Amino acid sequence: MNNYYLIFSSLLLFIPILIHIFKNILKKNNTRKQDIICLIILCNIIISCLFWYNPIKYSLIHKIDGICAKISFCIILYYILLIKKSNIINKLKFLLILFFTIISFLYSNKFSSDVWLCYEHLICHLIFHIFISIGACFAFV
Repeated sequence: MNNYYLIFSSLLLFIPILIHIFKNILKKNNTRKQDIICLIILCNIIISCLFWYNPIKYSLIHKIDGICAKISFCIILYYILLIKKSNIINKLKFLLILFFTIISFLYSNKFSSDVWLCYEHLICHLIFHIFISIGACFAFV
């Protein structure tokens, strides 16, 4: 396992963007808030791929990636839980995904603190990318 798998898993964030695009083509119910979230996700994809291409711990791109990820995480979380109209079942599903997202991030952080880019760090971060991609889909469904 190497860092290039994390470039690929970062690209999974295109899934919620594609959902937004196809939903707009089919139903024409475009919202500016969702367009902004798509732009935020796109920025995260680019920065994440740049970082994972050459993952130097504490480098400038690593710090930018971390800051952008945290800001977008908060914005998307706020949108899904407090702005987007959704039924309670979908909110609970999102909270379950959020729980697994946080757990996988915490384990990734723990393992990366022990040994940077160790197998466990990369696996947990890959799982984290999968969960954030699933979670981001809730902004558009």
